[in-house]
Amino acid sequence: MPIDSRFPTTLMAAALAAAFPGAVFAQVAARVDFAAGNVVALARDGRSRPLARGAEVQVGETVSTQQGRAQMRFTDGAYVSLQPQTDFRVDTYVFDGRGSANESAVMSLLKGGLRTITGLIGRTNRDGYRLQTSTATVGIRGTSYAVTYDAGGSVTVFVADGAISISNDAGTTVLPGGNSAVVGNRNAPPATSTERPFLPPAGSTAPTTTVTPPQNPTQDAQTPLLPVSPTLLTGTLVNTDPDFPNFALSSGIEMFSGHAPSATLNAQGILTAYQVSGFEGISSDSSGSAQLSLAGNDGIIAWGRWIGGITGNGVDLNTNGPLHWIVGLPATNMPTTGSASYSMLGATASCVAGCSTAAVTSSNLTVNFGPSGVTGGNLTTSMNITGTPIGTFSGSIVNEVYPSLGKSGFYTFTCCGGSLTMSGEGFVAGPGASRAGLAYQVYGTLGEGPATEIRGVVAYKKN
Repeated sequence: MPIDSRFPTTLMAAALAAAFPGAVFAQVAARVDFAAGNVVALARDGRSRPLARGAEVQVGETVSTQQGRAQMRFTDGAYVSLQPQTDFRVDTYVFDGRGSANESAVMSLLKGGLRTITGLIGRTNRDGYRLQTSTATVGIRGTSYAVTYDAGGSVTVFVADGAISISNDAGTTVLPGGNSAVVGNRNAPPATSTERPFLPPAGSTAPTTTVTPPQNPTQDAQTPLLPVSPTLLTGTLVNTDPDFPNFALSSGIEMFSGHAPSATLNAQGILTAYQVSGFEGISSDSSGSAQLSLAGNDGIIAWGRWIGGITGNGVDLNTNGPLHWIVGLPATNMPTTGSASYSMLGATASCVAGCSTAAVTSSNLTVNFGPSGVTGGNLTTSMNITGTPIGTFSGSIVNEVYPSLGKSGFYTFTCCGGSLTMSGEGFVAGPGASRAGLAYQVYGTLGEGPATEIRGVVAYKKN
């Protein structure tokens, strides 16, 4: 029987509102990671308020990007990136962090386009997750995907990994990873397509936030736990095999590892420009007037930061925070069975909010290999925040960006009455996958303090 989500959604919202008057639509669903341009939240009664980084997005609100862009992190760890001219509404959202059956997320893309990576609700209660559009309702099987409205009102969907279900009056179709489909209207089944949603990279609009990241003497003075050779990488590193990403970024602009990337390094082995082709299209930038910082380089893997100044793409790193980068030579002679352990060569970290300094004190990987590449593994990472050890993140690697290390799962622990979550993306690099790299983000609260956010990268060497 065809699925029509319009009546169930309305019924659910009405029932929740009756049971919890005045509370349901005041629930915080997400926080803004990044906002550029005049991004606003529209309440159901028509009231409008501007959204900047750190702002809360409540259930029932519509986020309208107008000429800008926005990126949000939901409380279950889900990530949503909204493109210009997008209206996105959070219809219902219930998350208690315990994986219970009543956890749910129902959202509507009213116009424009988005990219999203599934959070814990989508992993533990797939039936509770829905993204509604004018032509169909999207369900998930644990995945990352992109959706955009086309000029004629149809909707194009691309699945980066996992699978989604597309339901409307014509029935339900499952679309597996690596595929695109176009849904013309609510009565039409999805038609497979070679086209992907056009989601333009970040433009030159400066962020609306004015948060200046503090200096990081703790991290800046950190000595890598293993010696780094003075050998320098020069010229341009190009990944010759698009199935093995070898580049990652961590910033308020984006956090991703991309397919078929290229990285240009100067004579000192420092990244000066990059290009990454992902399912949002091609993202590229140059260091512009930003200061170049090299944390380490052993001839196979290099990492560092762009600090301050304006990048060639017009992004103000003084307000948006440093861009952390890590790049490695393409992985060759990849193992097809067994596992390998990696120890930390070095790392970077920047406090974006809620702390003054941060440092990665130790990090270790175990990576499992199969015929198609990396199949999973484990990660443990310990950190200091403002000089105080906060504990260890640990968990299983989730291979969501095939076949790199992919999104490194969600690692949560409680400290001082609060909780922090770590997420990231990474890759293996060099002969025999002798190196690995990770771009990460830590976010949450410490005790009764404000929201905390840290970004950086970690470089690893096979033991």
